[in-house]
Amino acid sequence: MAAHLLPIDHLEKSWLPLGVLAETEPGSRSLGFYVHAPFCVARCHYCSFNTRPMQRSEMARYLGALRREIDLLATAPWAAAVTLETIFLGGGTPSLLS
Repeated sequence: MAAHLLPIDHLEKSWLPLGVLAETEPGSRSLGFYVHAPFCVARCHYCSFNTRPMQRSEMARYLGALRREIDLLATAPWAAAVTLETIFLGGGTPSLLS
């Protein structure tokens, strides 16, 4: 199913921070959601993910920013019509998010 473009002039101003996400409706009503956890206890030599050693202050900033991004995404004009079927936590060491 192809993405559908919404006319920007019909959007509420509160949706404008979403940029292209406000203008582009997902092609499916069932979505997967990826959350990148950028923190690790130690960097593995084989890892190519964007990661860094964990520091509590940075974790708090990251989680606050993640919450704001999710709240912002929920304001998309199409958000109420989609269902998250899968949430994937990846990147560094997602278990550090607990």
